[in-house]
Amino acid sequence: MDIFDYFKKIQDSMVDTLSGSFSKINKSVSQKYKKPSCEISQGKDYLSIKVDLPEMVKRDVMLNITHDYLEVLAEKKSKRKGYKGYRRVISIPPGLVIDRAKAKFGRNKLTVKIPKLKTGKISVKWEIIFG
Repeated sequence: MDIFDYFKKIQDSMVDTLSGSFSKINKSVSQKYKKPSCEISQGKDYLSIKVDLPEMVKRDVMLNITHDYLEVLAEKKSKRKGYKGYRRVISIPPGLVIDRAKAKFGRNKLTVKIPKLKTGKISVKWEIIFG
């Protein structure tokens, strides 16, 4: 066995070990949370994300937003069996002003509106100097 075969064998072993661990973690997380349905639309000036969260109230909902994604986590604080709540991570496109995002919750539906970055025309006058 040459050195490349040896490292390939170690790499395959590591991948098998890690894959098993990650599948157990993913299975455990997916059993606790359901993936809620969502609707994404965009207007002229904003991106709108609506997420259905049945049986949840405002205090159960937590949002995390970055330039890349919006994470919605809704958990009931009870110790009932089965799922804990809802979790959804939604990729968002570039060109949004996330620090001006607004969210509202009503009738078991979360609505998040994120304004688009306004891009206007910039006119620049150049003075050409011949030397």
